[in-house]
Amino acid sequence: MQGLLEDRFKLKVHRVTKEADIYLLTVAKGGHKFQQTKEGSCVFSDINHPLPATPPGQPRPRNCGSVNVTPNGVFDGYGGTMTNLCTQLGLRLGREVIDKTGLAGRFDVLLELPPSDMMPQFGTET
Repeated sequence: MQGLLEDRFKLKVHRVTKEADIYLLTVAKGGHKFQQTKEGSCVFSDINHPLPATPPGQPRPRNCGSVNVTPNGVFDGYGGTMTNLCTQLGLRLGREVIDKTGLAGRFDVLLELPPSDMMPQFGTET
């Protein structure tokens, strides 16, 4: 792939290793309290399989793996994997979150965090 990029697009690959602060998502001593996603409570969609049209007056089905974050810091995710949760948290916290839970399956997650923690501070080093 690297050769193709260099040949066709005249791009060069440059690798840099640097230290960065990260978060590790782990399970506490008392065990996890995530709610397993109930079968049929959300639907899977992607670019090739969009959500079906919703009949008038009916609620739109939830998309598995999606997250809703409110301005007051409520993080509401449903039908997501731990990898998906880490990605979504990382985007909002401004640093990488690595899954060390060992949990498999899909979960519904509701977190209430201070709004200042839910959006990265762009342009500042932490």
